[in-house]
Amino acid sequence: MKTLCCGLMFFISSQSIIGQIDTLLICDPKDVVELQAPLGRQGYKWTPSYSLDNPTIQNPIAYPVFNTLYVAEMIGEILGENLIKNPDFEEGNVGFESEYPYTDRIFTQGLYGVSQSAKDLNGIFFTDCPDHTSGSGLMMVVDGSPIEGTKVWCQTIEIDSNTLYAFSTWLASVLGDNPAELQFTINDEQLGYSFSAIENVCHWRQFYQLWESNDTTLAEICIINKNTDPNGNDFALDDFLFVETEKPTFDSTLVIIEQVNVGAKVTLLPDCGQANGLISLNPKGGAGRLSYAIDGLEFQDQQIFKDVSDGWHTLSIKDVTSAISEFNTCVFDTTILVSQNPCPVYIPNVIKRRSLKNGQFFITPHPDFKGTIASLSIYDRWGNLLYQSKDHATIIKGWNGKIQDQTEAPSGVYGYILEFYYPDGRVVQKVGDITLI
Repeated sequence: MKTLCCGLMFFISSQSIIGQIDTLLICDPKDVVELQAPLGRQGYKWTPSYSLDNPTIQNPIAYPVFNTLYVAEMIGEILGENLIKNPDFEEGNVGFESEYPYTDRIFTQGLYGVSQSAKDLNGIFFTDCPDHTSGSGLMMVVDGSPIEGTKVWCQTIEIDSNTLYAFSTWLASVLGDNPAELQFTINDEQLGYSFSAIENVCHWRQFYQLWESNDTTLAEICIINKNTDPNGNDFALDDFLFVETEKPTFDSTLVIIEQVNVGAKVTLLPDCGQANGLISLNPKGGAGRLSYAIDGLEFQDQQIFKDVSDGWHTLSIKDVTSAISEFNTCVFDTTILVSQNPCPVYIPNVIKRRSLKNGQFFITPHPDFKGTIASLSIYDRWGNLLYQSKDHATIIKGWNGKIQDQTEAPSGVYGYILEFYYPDGRVVQKVGDITLI
């Protein structure tokens, strides 16, 4: 069943009862996350499976491309002993039937052997894969038959009627080409979906399925390989389980690909030379508890930062969920430029030629002025441009009352236009008169 809720795509088993949901975070869409179901269960079946490296283990790695709810179905409480004879092949080639001939050297398709290593049965093509049980025990190694419907493994078991059982086994490729595709049956009825090995050799994957006995007291369990292509198609089986069980249990993990917009805004500019500015945050997104920090300082619950000076500041939002996992925290950073209220700029209104004190039109910014004097233009009373500079250092040195061609301007009243550029991109113009005597 699919449920679309609140922008999240949930994939939920129709049988599942989802209690506490762990919420894990992916802080970058390229990241991956490790899921965790309770330890010690006999079998795991995660859905959806397509974005997991192995949906049959307790802690698969997830590669979601959108927010996804993963549900793990697990074998419930075991109520009896494993009814499979020789489930791990430690007794050798006994306790089961096969339509494949047994051999101690696999040299063609449609044969099987029992060995500690697949390589012992075919040293040219098979990988030196150890068994699933202990890494040093025995397993069944099979070269897939090209004959359709050939039974790989069968065992008939006496059971109780109207009882819930769990069946599982482990499958791995011993040659990566053309992996096997197994179909399981009980009493000639298909059990679950077909289950494929993967190209990664020696990578064990578990098939697990519940089965209700109803009114029957015998269970003939069989496996056939639906892949009849003779190229490759080589695999191993180990650790069979058929046991009475309680109803399955479930564990759920919601993986969210985090996208948090910090939403930083300067709400009050600091005064000239002061650290009395104000920054506020209005974050969008976040799956857990948010906290906030500025310039690497301690995170706080408040979304407002006081006593801010001008300049560049780094703002951080930390999102933390309640999951017990290394994937329960994301931190998102942004930078913001804080300007200050304009500092005073001292501009004279009289120039007295050849005076030692006020013989130049000096522009004197406050010591804490942050910006650039971009241009100074001097005009006569008819609007003619007499002098212009667009160099900050030259403007600071002052206008000496001379026209651009270095002739002295007549005494009189002149207009000026000053332009100031500030780090945040603001442009401020000042217009006034200067008297030249």
